[in-house]
Amino acid sequence: MRTYPRAKCAAIALLAVALGCSSSPKHDYLWRSARPLGAEATAARPPLDPAPAVPSSEAEAAVEAPASLTLDAAVGLALAGSPELAAAGWDVRVAEAAAWQAGFRSNPEIAIESEKILGSGGRSGFDSAAASMTLEYTLPLGGKRGKRVSAADAQGRLMAWDYEAARLDIYTDTRKAFLAAVVAQEREALAVRTVELAVGALDTVTAQVAAGRSPAIERTRAEMAVVEAESVLRTSGNAVSASYSALAARWGATVVNFERVDGALTPPVEPPPAAEARNGLAQAPALARYSDALDALDSAVAVADAEGAPDIGVGVGGQYSRDVKERSFLIELGIPLPVFDTNQGGVAEARAAAAKGRMELRHALATTHATFERAYSDLLSAYHEAVTTRDELMPRAQELLDKTMAGYKAGKFRYFDALAAQEEFVETQEADLQARAAYAMALAEVERLIARELHDTESAAE
Repeated sequence: MRTYPRAKCAAIALLAVALGCSSSPKHDYLWRSARPLGAEATAARPPLDPAPAVPSSEAEAAVEAPASLTLDAAVGLALAGSPELAAAGWDVRVAEAAAWQAGFRSNPEIAIESEKILGSGGRSGFDSAAASMTLEYTLPLGGKRGKRVSAADAQGRLMAWDYEAARLDIYTDTRKAFLAAVVAQEREALAVRTVELAVGALDTVTAQVAAGRSPAIERTRAEMAVVEAESVLRTSGNAVSASYSALAARWGATVVNFERVDGALTPPVEPPPAAEARNGLAQAPALARYSDALDALDSAVAVADAEGAPDIGVGVGGQYSRDVKERSFLIELGIPLPVFDTNQGGVAEARAAAAKGRMELRHALATTHATFERAYSDLLSAYHEAVTTRDELMPRAQELLDKTMAGYKAGKFRYFDALAAQEEFVETQEADLQARAAYAMALAEVERLIARELHDTESAAE
């Protein structure tokens, strides 16, 4: 079959128009800039090719941590090895691919038709056949393609915000797990000092009993205090091991391959005024994504509106009739009549979903602010408790112990009084550790909400 050269040229021109404007792939344009908190730690993005991103169990087990693990090293391992963050990163890659796909035009179609064949009489064979070939293409109206791309981009930006939120969550969770390990180590060190204190008291009591200044029963009480202190020491050692396992799990490790954590609890520093700290909320993902979320809702409505516009089908080609030996040029035009379906239900659904989404955004804003106020209140309480314990209770407990032990040696107090002072001192040390730990954890929670360090005045000014 042959067609007119003009038909060929027209078909080729239509094909060029259809395919020449296809979008090219774009990558790494949806990601949001990292918030200040933990930004110095590298959070790996998934590669463009998903094939090499599927690690084997051997590769996961090969993650090595330094023997003395610092907070920066722990955060780096967690951000590099967290399956949760990797999954959030792949959501962004999926969104990039969806936006790329939304930019493609529909494919043209080739229609081949033969008529006046296998009939009766003079049309019983193929001598009277009329064959035609048409290149057909649908022209979308209403700006569907552009609006689909905009909607896909808006959804992709939300995925990127989710990735940043996941990064901050992993940073904070790792930080808290690290602090828990530090607390466990300090509690074990406190237990060691308690054993030493109990052994020292036993030596004093033994000397007093030998000198006849104390009854033998007091030595028994002192020995029981040593046994109890040693039991607490064993328990605290087990807690250290458990805290190490919980920390290693942050980067997917099933075996602890570090010996200790190298860090200390954050010293209590008076928080700035709440109004100053609250300014950081605007840059946190929970609120910074607000405008992109509105764009996503509006884009979905725009797509639904555009779907109601009819698409025009056009076609060009040629026909050849064997019986008359004639060729002709074909032009087709198909225009749907929007009599019944103009996507009314789809538009109503999109608008209802957008209205619901706006209410959910308002709820999320209110919840975020309420969560911040509660966390900031907890931080203030933890700060005052830590300072009170450090500056008032600890010195007095030490003074009470020193004076009571000195009085016991001088025969002014019974061992029961010395033992009570010793227990009071140990309990105050434990209270001091708990207060400092509560402050450090509360500070980590507030900084997660504002996505920056609370006392970073430079970031606060921004």
